Amino acid sequence: HLWFLYDLFLFYMVALVTPRVPPLWIAAGALVAAALVPDFGVRRFFLLLVFFMIGVWFSQHVGALERTLARRWVVWGCAALALATVAAAAVGVGLRYTALSAPFAAGGIGIAIVLARRYGSARMLRPLRAVGRDSLVYYIVHWWPASAGVGLGALTGNAWVALAVGFAFGLGAGVVMVLLLRVLPALDLLFAWPARAVRTSASSSGSLSTSDGRPTP
Repeated sequence: HLWFLYDLFLFYMVALVTPRVPPLWIAAGALVAAALVPDFGVRRFFLLLVFFMIGVWFSQHVGALERTLARRWVVWGCAALALATVAAAAVGVGLRYTALSAPFAAGGIGIAIVLARRYGSARMLRPLRAVGRDSLVYYIVHWWPASAGVGLGALTGNAWVALAVGFAFGLGAGVVMVLLLRVLPALDLLFAWPARAVRTSASSSGSLSTSDGRPTP
């Protein structure tokens, strides 16, 4: 279930070794590959690479995302695509990790950003924000507890019970691990590379430097 972390590592490698290639060119090539490659895993890799490289482009053009989502027609288009995605799933249209799903996924991402910016600070969403802050922990630990919960719930013969128990087990495992990390910080080694100590000494130019003497931003 950690396939996404493997893919993400490779996405970073692609971005690092192609600094002179426009990210949108790579995204376009990956989208074509996703349309042509029959293997599911490889197709999924290329499709997600599309979105990663689009993210790289936005990171290089500060403010571009804000300006794009400030256009009303873009927001309405994203909303229509998101609703179309729900409709396609409801009638059983198979778009999962296909090149055709790219615009629908983009629309869903866009409208999610708009809604998160507008309502994300609401008090009732505090639990969701808490999960978001430790999303890597929840992602890594949820699979086996969720699978076990689904298996136990399925013994009742009711699919909804299986879903509810699996959800509770998966989410509960994440909550327990996050609490353990608060009590035992050493466990953070399971999820993050140890932070390097920064020595805040002023250099002759007035910037800060790390313990190895390199300037910090």
